[in-house]
Amino acid sequence: MKPDDKEGADLDSNLCVFMKGAPERILSRCSRILVEGEEVEFTTELRDEVNKANSDFGKLGERVLAFARYRLPNDKYKKGEYKFDVKNWKTWGADQKLKYEDYMNVEGSFPMHDLCLIGVVSLNDPPRP
Repeated sequence: MKPDDKEGADLDSNLCVFMKGAPERILSRCSRILVEGEEVEFTTELRDEVNKANSDFGKLGERVLAFARYRLPNDKYKKGEYKFDVKNWKTWGADQKLKYEDYMNVEGSFPMHDLCLIGVVSLNDPPRP
């Protein structure tokens, strides 16, 4: 892809938002999932499969983290030019009770929904003595 790719398909040329956290928090923000290197719709069947893996790991006493990304369109989020506001994201639109799709006009905002699930990671995290 070219650096002027407006769809955000070239990770080398475009910026991305990456998010990690508890699977129940991250999965609720995802509409796509990475399967064999391709972003596909995060269908009910795929969502059930990921939830089962999360549950299975949890039953083994594992800590599970989910990872997701959003490829930012190059026409709005230009490298070195766009000023991201990473401190005030919890207040975006709070005064106006905006939905997440509406806060995108808030200065410094960036997408935190309609993400693509990259995967889940299971960590052996035993308690310390």
